[in-house]
Amino acid sequence: MPACRARDRRAERGARPRGDARTRAPFDGADADQASRVRRSPHPTQGRAARDLGDRPRDEHRVDSRHLRIGPATRTARVARRRARRHRTHPVPRASSARRGAARPRRGRRDALPVDARPGGVGGRRGEHARLPRRLPAPRRAAAARRTERLRRLDRRRHRRQPRRAVAARGRARRRAPRPLGCGPADPPRRRVVLRCAAARGRAMSVTAPIVVLESLREIRPTTNPYLVQLIAALESEPGAEVRFFSYRRALFGHYDVFHVHWPEIIFGGHRLAGRVVRRLFAAAFLLRLRMTRTPVIRTWHNLERPDGLGRIDALLLDGFDRATTLRIRLNDLTEFPSGELAATIPHGHYRDWFERFPTSESVAGRVAYVGLIRRYKGVEGLVEAFRSLDDPSLSLHVSGKPSTPELAATLRGLAAGDDRIALHLAFLDEPDLVRSIGEAELVVLPYRHMHNSGTVLAALSLDRPVLVPANDVNRRLAIEVGAGWVHLFDGDLGADDIAAALAAPRPETGSPDLGAREWTLAGAAHADAFRTALDARAGHRRRRDLNVAH
Repeated sequence: MPACRARDRRAERGARPRGDARTRAPFDGADADQASRVRRSPHPTQGRAARDLGDRPRDEHRVDSRHLRIGPATRTARVARRRARRHRTHPVPRASSARRGAARPRRGRRDALPVDARPGGVGGRRGEHARLPRRLPAPRRAAAARRTERLRRLDRRRHRRQPRRAVAARGRARRRAPRPLGCGPADPPRRRVVLRCAAARGRAMSVTAPIVVLESLREIRPTTNPYLVQLIAALESEPGAEVRFFSYRRALFGHYDVFHVHWPEIIFGGHRLAGRVVRRLFAAAFLLRLRMTRTPVIRTWHNLERPDGLGRIDALLLDGFDRATTLRIRLNDLTEFPSGELAATIPHGHYRDWFERFPTSESVAGRVAYVGLIRRYKGVEGLVEAFRSLDDPSLSLHVSGKPSTPELAATLRGLAAGDDRIALHLAFLDEPDLVRSIGEAELVVLPYRHMHNSGTVLAALSLDRPVLVPANDVNRRLAIEVGAGWVHLFDGDLGADDIAAALAAPRPETGSPDLGAREWTLAGAAHADAFRTALDARAGHRRRRDLNVAH
């Protein structure tokens, strides 16, 4: 190789003995020791003797380096230099220059060579390499700088996480500088809510991101309650809310600001035992997540009492959801909650927009109808008995809906037997059948033993049909709201006289009841305000707790 031949020529020029180099013969193998001593000699005339060799012909003073005898120190230095070139580290100085201290090695990586290849092992000072600064050659430094800049551009482009040192420094700064809740990055993100930060800046701070609402509804199906479908549509049209449907994966690991639930028992219920066990475990983990993250829970209160047939575990889970509830939404002002609980009143929306896509039927004179699910507390058996007491052959009764139990269905068939005026359709009603059944009726009777909130009443009023319902404060307010002649009341148990009086009452003067206070646009805005109130309440509670801990 060229480097080896150049090194051999340097060794040949430096290996000439003292004296007149012009009259002596070329060196052979016997003069190797003398040549090595001359190479390492610091005598000032050695340079002149070596330069004089250049006057002679090139072939006369060629020396074969394989016949030169070198010492162990020089051999070790050569091996070290080969290793240094192989690993691209700094070369080790030659033995002669190391003893003189004249050579200064180039900077490179520390401790890259074995101990016997360091300058201390060949005559230099021990530990000399350990004091060399860690520095890469210029080409490698430039390549590393280009690579670092390229990675930074990629980080900025992909919005990657910042380095750990910066994140840790910001975390230490946050811990050292406390701030009121709602004024820093520790608050729940993606909110559009005005928070009062008087302790920090004395003014209101507006966060423009919408509130992410996790609804308890898994998906919208053809059989989904129209109330839920219209509420989801109203919330999605609100610019300050973003709706996401429920799944246990999203509930446990997803991002949302508030959780809105109507019937919590649906989350962990089911028909099969294995499914109920798994859903109960997920519901317990979900409650733990809500508690750890302090996520506000907003619950719409449809019924005053819990459903029947709940087990002990289901009751415990419902207790957990009750404790986690931050704000309760009631459908009328007469729903009472424990004192000190946050509550918002949002009236039940109407169904006019929902039913306008279905064709309506003309009412049949003397037709009395009941529509909806049939349960024991709804008193449908009493309606059949009261109607049989009427002797008018021009009257008819149509009962449409799915009974809760087969025994209840058998009871209704037995009561209706023998009276041709009574027609039973004991099956689930789809929406076209529901609209037709209500539209053909002259009077819709809902003989509930206990009525607090009823969507069927609003469905009948939305189709411009009068209703007969139990007399209570809720229904009295409803009668005043919609106008005279649309809501008829009965006291106690339903009787034949109540049905006859409602049919004989004059028709309302107005063609449609007044349902302007139950528009879904108003309901969507009211729900968004309730979500903001829950967020503010949870933030204020956390702030009070922090202040108590600090003091």
